[in-house]
Amino acid sequence: MKRRSMLLLLFVLAFALLSGCRKTETVPVPVSDAFVPAGTAAPTDTPAPTASPTPTASPVPRETEAPAGTEPLSFPGGLDDDGRGPDETDDPYADYAGGLADDGPGEGAPYPVRSVAMTPEQQKEANLFLSNFAEQYFGDYYETDDEAMISQVVDFAHIWCKINDRSAISYNELDGSVYEVMTLDQVNAVVNRFFPYRIGTFAAESLYSPTEHSFFRDGLFYYLAADGENYNRIAVADAMTLMSDETYFLDFTVYEIDWDTFFGFRDGIPRSYYEMTADQAGQAPELTPVAEGTALTIPHDWKGRASFQLLEYAVRPIPMG
Repeated sequence: MKRRSMLLLLFVLAFALLSGCRKTETVPVPVSDAFVPAGTAAPTDTPAPTASPTPTASPVPRETEAPAGTEPLSFPGGLDDDGRGPDETDDPYADYAGGLADDGPGEGAPYPVRSVAMTPEQQKEANLFLSNFAEQYFGDYYETDDEAMISQVVDFAHIWCKINDRSAISYNELDGSVYEVMTLDQVNAVVNRFFPYRIGTFAAESLYSPTEHSFFRDGLFYYLAADGENYNRIAVADAMTLMSDETYFLDFTVYEIDWDTFFGFRDGIPRSYYEMTADQAGQAPELTPVAEGTALTIPHDWKGRASFQLLEYAVRPIPMG
């Protein structure tokens, strides 16, 4: 199993050893002024149940100074401002091309360093990031199979645009059926917002798995047109843990908003729901916990905001009754 694919087991064992002695402190999620994905469009990341042709989330100013007693962290893996290192490359596909064999965790596998006491801003950014996956029932995601990864993230980008940015989707009739169509660039604008890579033409042509409802042809992704879905799920981060490789491990809970409350929203789910702490969400009568999950992330400077990109994701339903 690839190094990070064993993280859940390693996390439980190592964190148990550290929990008795570690010190909880506020650690800001780092922001890099130097890293801005080239050619990336800037779609809004605020989940909403209905389409919105323009972004509704206003930019969130980042903190310029770390709280007293903390040390700012740099981006891992070449997102800092020290130039390209010996193991870094300009090839965006190299992040997941090869090296996905089941070779075990190896030496130096990441381990928990300390729990992060999230600031309100960090809580909101974590909730927003995770809710983009929770609202569309995103499934388990690991870097174990190129074809599965490509198909999953492309389909994620398509549904994300249906929820948050309908202007990115055009319509085309083909063989008597109407399809929702997105260009590779439009898909990559979303992919690179939430994942640390882009999808090249070769990868799209050779690795995207066609289905009876979707396929890739001549630089375009086609999806059989369908509507009528409502998205009433949000995610709330329960805990954030800094790992030894400067990744962040997020524990979260997925909630469903009851339909009476949901249909009462005029302009999508209010931002206040994405600002909830775990305690506040647990006490909200209109929210029902339906799943628990974990996400391994790296810090990502997006439009001046200290957000994340996804490395691994796992979610399990909470038994009802």
